[in-house]
Amino acid sequence: MFGISKIKDEIVKKIKSFEGWVSDGDNYLDIGDYENAAECYYNALSKNSNDDKVWYSMAYALYKLGDYSASLDAIDEALKINPKNPKYHYLKGSIYYELGKYVDESYNLEGSKKYLEEAFKHINICYEQNKQNTSALIKMGKILIYFGEFEKAYNV
Repeated sequence: MFGISKIKDEIVKKIKSFEGWVSDGDNYLDIGDYENAAECYYNALSKNSNDDKVWYSMAYALYKLGDYSASLDAIDEALKINPKNPKYHYLKGSIYYELGKYVDESYNLEGSKKYLEEAFKHINICYEQNKQNTSALIKMGKILIYFGEFEKAYNV
């Protein structure tokens, strides 16, 4: 029985359309099933790797799974296709922010600083394109506090 199930899965992978995989991935993402979402986006990208929205969704699913390295690779692909999207920069900044916190917890302060500088850069790009993004302001403030820039953080 296991062999037939595996064959069936392989057939479905070959015949399901790009749009079908994206739709399934979006549905999984909506319910918080990030692992299945990432798998669907992976299958969609194997059919069309030029869709920045799918790369972004893949990056987001991987980010939620805590796979920051793979998430960073995916968001870089999205940014190659659409470098001006503020949402993409916000996610890239968020990934660097999490990497910076992780590195800080291992007491590698210099490594943490580099990640947080990158986080600030990308979150600031997002904010400059959308001044209504309060999440970007809050995250930039947190980074400034980390750097001891309390007055700047207060004025953000």
